[in-house]
Amino acid sequence: MRYDVSHIEMSRTICTFGTPFGRYRFLRMPMGIKEASEVFQEYFSEIFNIPGVEVYVDDILIYAKNKTEHDKILEQVFQIAKENNIKFNLSKCRFGLNEIKYLGHKFSAAGITIDEEKIDAIKNMPSPTRKKDIERFLGLIT
Repeated sequence: MRYDVSHIEMSRTICTFGTPFGRYRFLRMPMGIKEASEVFQEYFSEIFNIPGVEVYVDDILIYAKNKTEHDKILEQVFQIAKENNIKFNLSKCRFGLNEIKYLGHKFSAAGITIDEEKIDAIKNMPSPTRKKDIERFLGLIT
């Protein structure tokens, strides 16, 4: 999804700042502020609250028992996106997959397993020696 949340009034309010020349606010939520990911998560989870849809920040995962059901859900997602002026980057979209790696797991008709690449990355990570190394390790395993 494109970071163009101009229609979330809360994003404008939390980004207001004052100068000697007056108060100003962004027209769109700037990325990098602490609250941005939380606001995105809450907003997109709310508008894409459809059975068969999972939202994590700016990723949407659509799942169904069969192609017909999947396509029906996909159509709903596109309609909601259109109504809310949300744009998708088609080069980053994947449609109709039978298996997908998502948040360190592999999802398929056979079930959910841990992504082997994630396990290998943890196994091959050097032992932490500094605080930053520990933070990096914790980020990898969560």
